[in-house]
Amino acid sequence: MIKWTKQIVLTDFRVSDLCDVFGVEGLCYEYWWASAQMRAIGKGSVAKWDRTETPSLLYKDTGINPLCFAFYDKRNSEGRGFLTRLGTWVDETEKLERFEVTRADEIHFAQLIPNPDVKEYPVWNRETKSIGRGVGATNFGIGKFSLARFRSENSFMAEPFKQKHGVELDAVLFAIWAASFFGIFTGVTSRLPTPEQRLDRTMKNWSNLLFRGYSIVTFNPDNLAQEAVWFAEQLGHERIFSIDKARQGIEFISLTEDNQKDIGLWSGGKRPILVPSMNGLMIDLAAIVPFLYTLFFALKKVPQIGG
Repeated sequence: MIKWTKQIVLTDFRVSDLCDVFGVEGLCYEYWWASAQMRAIGKGSVAKWDRTETPSLLYKDTGINPLCFAFYDKRNSEGRGFLTRLGTWVDETEKLERFEVTRADEIHFAQLIPNPDVKEYPVWNRETKSIGRGVGATNFGIGKFSLARFRSENSFMAEPFKQKHGVELDAVLFAIWAASFFGIFTGVTSRLPTPEQRLDRTMKNWSNLLFRGYSIVTFNPDNLAQEAVWFAEQLGHERIFSIDKARQGIEFISLTEDNQKDIGLWSGGKRPILVPSMNGLMIDLAAIVPFLYTLFFALKKVPQIGG
C-alpha cells in the first residue's frame, strides 16, 4: 500500500543516520564560528593562533572595529526592512493574522518560527466553513510585502542581472509572484466547480502552511508558466510576459541540475523556491525571502555613461 500511495513514508532510518545529522549540525556551527572570525579579521582585528588556548583562535578588536560592527548591526535591526551585505533591499514585511487575497503587486511568504510557543492560531473549520481558532505550536508565520516596491528599490541592478544570468530581472520577479500565488491557491484550486469548494481548498491550505511552509502543486514548469500568464492577465498585472519569458524566470528559481552548482554556504544561496517532486512541484514559501536576500550576489552596478 505504501508503494502505490503518493505519500512519502520514511521506512529506512538507522542510528548512524541520526549521528550523521548531528555531525552535519556540528560542521554548520564550526562554519558559522569561522565566518564570524573572518568578519573580525576582515575589518582589521589582530588575530592570534594558540593550540593551548580554548578557543585556539583569539582576536582583539581595535578601537574602530566595534564601531563598524555597531553600525552594521544597527542597520540590520532598524524597523524598516533590512539592508544586506549583498546589496538587496527588502521592504518592511507585515505579519498576517488572517487570510487576504493577494494583489497583483504583493507576494506572500513563510518565515520559520524557531522554538514556537503553544498558542491560538487561525484555522479553517471545514464543518462550519469559517475561520476558527486552533491551539498548537505553529512552525511558520505567513507575511507579505510589495514586490513592486522591491522592483523599484532594486531597478538599478536590472541590467547587470541580465548580463550575468541571461534572464530579465522582471521575469524572475514575475516567477516569484507566480510561485507565491500558486503556493497559496494550490494550483488547480481555481478550476474547482463551485466557489465554496475553491474557498474550502484555499483556506485549508492556508492552515497547513502555518505548519509546513510549503505547498505541492501538480503543475510541471510549463504548466506553471501558462497558468501564471493567464492569471496575471486576469488580475491586471502591469506587465504581462510571454509564456517563454515566464518559463525562463521559473527555471531560474527552480532546483535544476544546472542550478545546483550555484548553491553555496558562503553566499547563503541560491536557494530554490521551486523543487521538482514525484507528481509536480513543491513551492517552498519559506525560500522566498532568502532567495531575494541573495539575488544580487556578486553583481556590480553598471556605470552610466556621463553619469
